[in-house]
Amino acid sequence: MKNYAFKEQFNSVVDNLRSEIFEDRTAMRLFCSGIYSTSLGERGTGFKLQNAGYSYYLRCKPGESDYDAYLFVYDDRYLLPELAGKHALPDFCYSAEPSAGGLILIKPGERGYY
Repeated sequence: MKNYAFKEQFNSVVDNLRSEIFEDRTAMRLFCSGIYSTSLGERGTGFKLQNAGYSYYLRCKPGESDYDAYLFVYDDRYLLPELAGKHALPDFCYSAEPSAGGLILIKPGERGYY
């Protein structure tokens, strides 16, 4: 995709990753052991980043290999409908209210919560 705004956003994300996570393998190992990680078994550790219309999926496997990290980027205009179409959404779900932490009910396709 030849889109200047996307290219700028992508470069900014990668630059931030380089300065924080990709500084060296020790920094990457520390980041991978954090609370925001998802174990991918032998494939490493996974993270999801959201940024203005794009989903970034980062897979890290710090070690002595040629490729320690993979970054996959998806345009949410195409990714989210595709995911929703293949995986039926529930009629509702529960979560914690962002500011007070109370129990809330969320219904797909509706703004706000109950």
